[in-house]
Amino acid sequence: MRRRFDARRYPVIRARVVEGEVLRGAGRYRAVAKLTLHGQTREVSADIRLTIQGAVMLVDGRQVINVKDFGIDPPRLIILKVEPEVDVDVHIVADLQT
Repeated sequence: MRRRFDARRYPVIRARVVEGEVLRGAGRYRAVAKLTLHGQTREVSADIRLTIQGAVMLVDGRQVINVKDFGIDPPRLIILKVEPEVDVDVHIVADLQT
């Protein structure tokens, strides 16, 4: 998969949140982001949980993306087929003091 993602040419995966919406339940939001992967940018949305513990902010979320949307063909291994959907788990820890 590393070769399929062409990690040498595209070493960075970038996500920039462009919109947010408060959901029911404490700390729950829907985030819309511009995701850049393999040199292509697509808009994705996911539900996230945001919590603040003292001076630390935690953001957790999960989203399934289809790598074909980013121009990546999953490999085929003789009779085995690799599905194009990938589970992406995000865990961000931010220090609010800096």
